[in-house]
Amino acid sequence: MPYNYHYDMATSKAKVIFKLLFRWRGSVWRAVYVEYLIWLSAYAILSCIYRYALTTHQQGQFENFAAYCDKRLTYIPMDFMLGFFVTVVVNRWVTQFANLGMIDKYVEVTLYLSTFTLHVPMEVTLITISTIRWTKKMQLYSTHSVGLD
Repeated sequence: MPYNYHYDMATSKAKVIFKLLFRWRGSVWRAVYVEYLIWLSAYAILSCIYRYALTTHQQGQFENFAAYCDKRLTYIPMDFMLGFFVTVVVNRWVTQFANLGMIDKYVEVTLYLSTFTLHVPMEVTLITISTIRWTKKMQLYSTHSVGLD
């Protein structure tokens, strides 16, 4: 179920933006809070181990290991990883757009239907109008939850 925040965003002041950022329903924090808590607890554990459990020699070895990892991180370019992410997102949007019921596809069906009906012209017109109405209603039903309201 989509949540509408466009009425709250009518004024784009910093206070309103931060209020919406920390609102729970439909927020970014709700989507990532488990991963964030795992990362935060792992960071706290490593920090406590580094500060209280390691000797100065072991701290130096840990710093050398961190510098080694930082140097090797440049071998995996961020553009490469973001390229895969963008490709996944774009493919998802293209798939969703392709699965929408477009009325242009069904107008052709209506025209074919009207050419093959060999009845009174008024009846053909009524069939064509009814079919176009049904296809418009199908288009409306398939996109009714996409709007702002």
